[in-house]
Amino acid sequence: MHARNAKMIVAIGVQKSVEIVLMLVVKLAAAKILLLFWDTEDLIKNTKMCWNTIQEKFFDSRFPKRKVE
Repeated sequence: MHARNAKMIVAIGVQKSVEIVLMLVVKLAAAKILLLFWDTEDLIKNTKMCWNTIQEKFFDSRFPKRKVE
């Protein structure tokens, strides 16, 4: 492979990498908008689990709970 061809392949690779990163940033930004908040009653109803099971399975000490008013 000639040096010129290698430089072109690297340039195309960098450009494609930038496009992929930008696409991922856009998808992450869109995902942040899709937040869902359920109160305790809705959480029990929609997961079809009792409160004790929800507390055992979903809550993790690494992620602090926050009260949403």
